[in-house]
Amino acid sequence: MRKVIGLMTLGVALGAPAQAAAPLQSLLACRSIEDATARLACFDRESATLVQTPVAAPPAPTRTLTPEQKFGLAPAAVARQEAPPTGPAPIEADAVTSTLSSVRTTSTGRTVFTLANGQVWQTVVAEDDPLASSGETIKVSRAALGSFLLKTASGRVHRVSRLK
Repeated sequence: MRKVIGLMTLGVALGAPAQAAAPLQSLLACRSIEDATARLACFDRESATLVQTPVAAPPAPTRTLTPEQKFGLAPAAVARQEAPPTGPAPIEADAVTSTLSSVRTTSTGRTVFTLANGQVWQTVVAEDDPLASSGETIKVSRAALGSFLLKTASGRVHRVSRLK
């Protein structure tokens, strides 16, 4: 008997509280029945109504990013841009190859690389001439401890972080 009550209470606790409010009251009313057989029948009847109560479906994802779009973004940034995944874990990209749209240097001496795919990367430290220009093909790959390396056509490698 205690197992039945415990399972029903667990089922109600895990369900939507707003939807379970009315069935919960009728379930709790079963506790006041003196006769054990009648009380069990009441619990069985009310627990069956809990199982039949429809549960709202989760909202459909608003946007799903491709592995290339996710590459280099922090998990919090990915979560802001898309709904949580509902299926198997998506395949993550190990590297992105793209063409440079623009290369500029900030007032702090860091180089900002804008790629043709819309991603924007910035060097972690201020450096001299990046030896890169618009139209070149570059490759951004994962490095140790969650960092990223951008390799230019000239072979120069820059440690970068993603801005956009």
